Amino acid sequence: MRPPSSATWIPRDATFTAQGELVWAAASGVRPEVFLSSVAPVSDPLLLRDTDFDGAVGAVSVAAGPRPDQLYSLHQLSRPDSTLRQTLVRRYDAESAALGNGFLPLWTHDMGAAVNAPAFLAIDRAGTVLIAATYDSSRSEVQLDRLDPLSGALLGRVHLDGTALRRLLLSADGKRIALAAGSTLWVLDDDDTVLLEVELPTSTAAVAFSRDGRTLAYGMGRSVLVREDAGTGFGAPSTIDGRIDDIATEVRLSDDGATLAIGWWNTFVQSEAELEVVSLPTNTRLNSVRQTGGTPGLQNFPVTLDMTPDGRRILFGLWGSGDSSSEILLVERGQPGSILSVDLPGSPYDLVLGPAGNRFISASKDLHANLFATSGVLQLFETGERDLVMMDIPKPGHALRFLVQLSEPAMTWVLVGFAGANPLEFPRLFEGVFQLDPARTILPLITVPIGANQVQASVQVPDGSIMIGLELAAQAWITTPTGPKLSGTVVRPVVL
Repeated sequence: MRPPSSATWIPRDATFTAQGELVWAAASGVRPEVFLSSVAPVSDPLLLRDTDFDGAVGAVSVAAGPRPDQLYSLHQLSRPDSTLRQTLVRRYDAESAALGNGFLPLWTHDMGAAVNAPAFLAIDRAGTVLIAATYDSSRSEVQLDRLDPLSGALLGRVHLDGTALRRLLLSADGKRIALAAGSTLWVLDDDDTVLLEVELPTSTAAVAFSRDGRTLAYGMGRSVLVREDAGTGFGAPSTIDGRIDDIATEVRLSDDGATLAIGWWNTFVQSEAELEVVSLPTNTRLNSVRQTGGTPGLQNFPVTLDMTPDGRRILFGLWGSGDSSSEILLVERGQPGSILSVDLPGSPYDLVLGPAGNRFISASKDLHANLFATSGVLQLFETGERDLVMMDIPKPGHALRFLVQLSEPAMTWVLVGFAGANPLEFPRLFEGVFQLDPARTILPLITVPIGANQVQASVQVPDGSIMIGLELAAQAWITTPTGPKLSGTVVRPVVL
């Protein structure tokens, strides 16, 4: 997606929702906005947008739960004067908008105190815990608000000492919170009790949790420290050291806390960076990519990092160094080289990796981060590994096409139904994992060839408002000489 007009427009924040079939994003500029886009390969993927952010200061942030009625934004306004900011959190509902109710905030939460620094927003993986934080330098204080995602009601508020606010982090299960508050790193549990307070010699944004928040990684100068909580509190840290002039700017942990990814930046030769993947149980460096050289004066800063929940794939984003080195690298844990690398004309601000690790979103600026620019682009990149693709935006009364990529010609059906709670494996009957619910209606669609080893199926989505919000699932059934095989990809259409 490009700017809606010639206006200043740079996407700064993005996330997947609706099981990866939709993208919720925010762009900053003369006319900031939030927007919802489909990942289907259509000419106009934009579904909804809100541009009611007049006077917004700094970047607009977004967060989303797993459903398109769980869309959230955070922005700041210059109020009560130009030196202070009012912080507002909003909720949007794409399903309500599809019913004709307008794409307007369902509620707005005002965080109260006027502050003079950026704010942060976070949500857990299930969309049940929503938090926001601000920093007030005049009081050297961080404010953390815990909100009801449904109603926006304030469920709790905590004030903590700090000298800045670099990162707000929520564990995937919503049980633990980390705040990188300048010279102090705070870790809280789900009732806002302080579990850990660490004094930091320098401010850092490099903080990561495992899924349950019981493994914590954070940058401290030229090292990354890792702490484990076995049930009696966080123990003494283990240390992963970088090179003498490097500092950790980004870290991520896998769900089980066994895989750690680090982005290192050389503070002396600022066009140099190193990207590493470490096995924590064996303290072994599994991947290492170092970028050197580049244009003098440009900082090759590792700015964003994401990882699949199982730690199998890691996505690195750097500002770049003005040469042919890639600003985006997708790597496989323990494998040489990269699966996909992208040399952007500018710098990424945010990267989000899909849970299967075969596609990702890039929100980037058209020029290097150190250079002035007024435009950017939101892009979806694919590795080409998905064997089933939804080709249209699911809408009532419209056709919905599915494309199947085959390794060789074969009789193929696309099965459309509902996602199953428990994937099924029957190696004697078919190859792969059946991920639809066998107890509910399954519609088999016959496919027709459309290209070399490509087939397509189509179904008409019934008309009517009752279809809005319906969540479907589709998987391909392929007959091969050795027996039936299921597509590894399952698509999850949501009708809007």
